[in-house]
Amino acid sequence: MRLLPLMICAMFFSACGSASDLDSPINGQAGPAQHHSDITLPDAPLHLRWEHSLDGYAGRNEILLVQDYALLSSITGIIDVVDIPSGEQKGRINAQGYVHAAPVAVSNRLYLIALAEQSTLQCHSLDDASLLWSADIEASDASVCVSGDNLFLVSRGGTVMCFGLHDSIPKWTRRLSGAFSAGLVAEDSLLFVCGANGDLSALSAVSGAVRWTQASGEAILVAPAADDGVVCAVTRNGTLIAAEAQSGTVRFIRKFNEPVHVSPLMTKHGIVVALSGGDIVWVDALDGRELRRVRTGRLPGATPVPASGGLLLLARDGRVHALGDGSDETVLLAAMKLRSSVRPLLTVHGVLVVDEEGNASLFGRQMEKGAGNAVD
Repeated sequence: MRLLPLMICAMFFSACGSASDLDSPINGQAGPAQHHSDITLPDAPLHLRWEHSLDGYAGRNEILLVQDYALLSSITGIIDVVDIPSGEQKGRINAQGYVHAAPVAVSNRLYLIALAEQSTLQCHSLDDASLLWSADIEASDASVCVSGDNLFLVSRGGTVMCFGLHDSIPKWTRRLSGAFSAGLVAEDSLLFVCGANGDLSALSAVSGAVRWTQASGEAILVAPAADDGVVCAVTRNGTLIAAEAQSGTVRFIRKFNEPVHVSPLMTKHGIVVALSGGDIVWVDALDGRELRRVRTGRLPGATPVPASGGLLLLARDGRVHALGDGSDETVLLAAMKLRSSVRPLLTVHGVLVVDEEGNASLFGRQMEKGAGNAVD
């Protein structure tokens, strides 16, 4: 039970928008790359169940799922905790600075990078929304990455840092050359990072030592993907490079000759790349052969979301479509009024989407009576 003075202080400052508060503790794990592919893909138009407005622009922040709660971030440093079934706000965390990259939740803690005069890595409690610790870092626009008991980040200037989840003292620091804005990916004790200079590098997650680097010669501005011993990255110009995760040996390089603005997706059906012209392309992870191509004609807003039975697609104009396995036609599920580049979250309650101005909407199969903030 919280102390009464703390309750009064939290209530007062929450009303002023400058403090944090949670109705009850929440525990779980969620990161920008965590999506539940075992949930069945909807195959018919969905209905608006509720709406929630953030106090700020959403940018490219991703939605975090912890139990039945959604953690919704705005670049102004506000993270709202919303109950997904009802749409009711259960609390708010206020970061001390601007948040340009998606936070990550582990157990009962939320980790984020806050940009200010002095940028910081912050650890907030998901029990009471308090700030547990912070560490001064160089400015970063890339999402943090958690693997095991460690957290990793890369700064704009190329400083890669490793922190323990319970300590504000870095375990190691490694300086890379170039500029960086893409998030990190960890796989098999390795850390993969892409630079605007076109380098795809693998670092030891234990020591930070550079294991290998492959130079593409073209800017890589989105996070790589890694799975089953393979890592891949796509350049802004549309060149896909796939390599052996441990050795860095290149498996293939495939040029699409078309810009790509979102990260690739690795699935059991191959590597999925969403081209700027609207084509969704599957290539073989072994040799880069094209396996399938679906022409949607819509500029992608985010990396496709895997689901049981197909993919969930967000177009930049705010429309969400379903693309079934083996189908060449998409099904319109939902449409937002504004554009979006926030990757949708597929849940058992429906599809949660956030537009660029921070308006969150849950679309489901039917309206639940008594739902908070429900819209007819």
